[in-house]
Amino acid sequence: MEALKNHHQLFELLPNEVIVNTFTFVDADTLFDCRLVCKRWKELIDKYAFQEKAARENKFMNDGRGYYSFSQINSNYIRKLDLPWYVFYVIIKYDPFNRNLVKNHCGQDGLNHWGNITNTLWSMPGDFDMFNFVDMSCIQQIPQENRYVLSDPDFDGYTSCFVIDFQYLRTIDQKIIFKDYGLNEIVMKTLRPKISFSAWYYRDNRQLISYTLRATVHSRTNKIIGLCDNIDTGLQTEFGWNKYNILFTKLISHNHHPKPLDDTTFCAVNNAKTDMKLCAISNKESTNKILLSIAHGCNSTVCSKLRNSDVLRRTIRHARRIYAPDEPENLIFSLPDKWKTTMGGEAADFLIYDNGNGHRILIFATNEGLSFLSSSNIMVHGWHI
Repeated sequence: MEALKNHHQLFELLPNEVIVNTFTFVDADTLFDCRLVCKRWKELIDKYAFQEKAARENKFMNDGRGYYSFSQINSNYIRKLDLPWYVFYVIIKYDPFNRNLVKNHCGQDGLNHWGNITNTLWSMPGDFDMFNFVDMSCIQQIPQENRYVLSDPDFDGYTSCFVIDFQYLRTIDQKIIFKDYGLNEIVMKTLRPKISFSAWYYRDNRQLISYTLRATVHSRTNKIIGLCDNIDTGLQTEFGWNKYNILFTKLISHNHHPKPLDDTTFCAVNNAKTDMKLCAISNKESTNKILLSIAHGCNSTVCSKLRNSDVLRRTIRHARRIYAPDEPENLIFSLPDKWKTTMGGEAADFLIYDNGNGHRILIFATNEGLSFLSSSNIMVHGWHI
């Protein structure tokens, strides 16, 4: 028992940077469970580990193209995103954003995942073995002369499509459960993502057929919270390939209506938030000290209208990340003075060695950390590539 106790004490001496760096090599579900080990692990995982893991793995995902969810931002900006930990957990495990969630969207796997398939002569529910009943000619390859449409990301490299008309298919639909992709109610309320539905279709000049793209969004209680139809009657579109789009930007409605703030309180709340961000950028005080100083300068009404402490802490960290210097592109750079001293309380030296030549070596340490290392018989080396 004494050996285990000493081992635990030695582990507590590890710097936060070494622990976070180790956590980034753990899979998402195990890292989620590690949050239950102790308070220190939970804080490091929630504040840093999931985000650092997402940033590090981004360049390896999807054959080097990165996570779909980060496809619209610069990869160097991932570490500066002001998002709660569970968003990064969902991205690492499911990568649900900026991608097509429809399964078998081009018929590349026959009629798998599609239900309520009907034509004018027959219909059957989605749990039947459709391959024994349906003429598979309803799935065809896009002709070579029309391959220009395949440049659209919706096709995702596939060259087949469904033939929907009165001869082959009349209706076809699919249910997408957002929760299966980690998009639970908390994530949806936090991010309020835009949900886009789209479909390509080909209008033949020999037939006049009405084409409808219908998108219905249900809540977890099966209540309809979004409904839209995009109908082509054949009169307003040209012959050839056309694309329909449906975009939902707001789905979740709130039953409560908070009382609006009066002008004085509204201005005071915004001034407090502005002061908090300026303090985060201009000085090196700890997050808790900044929150306390802001709270002491506000009355009880303004304090009650500020968001909870966790959100305010993320705001402070986000402000510091935004105005932090960009990561150097090579080893020849000038280190800002504020990176050479510690934050919180009285500033002390943090950069203890810099050789300044082409093979750059920087050593950061606090006096307390050095005293721990000098008294320990175990040395732990950490590095960042």
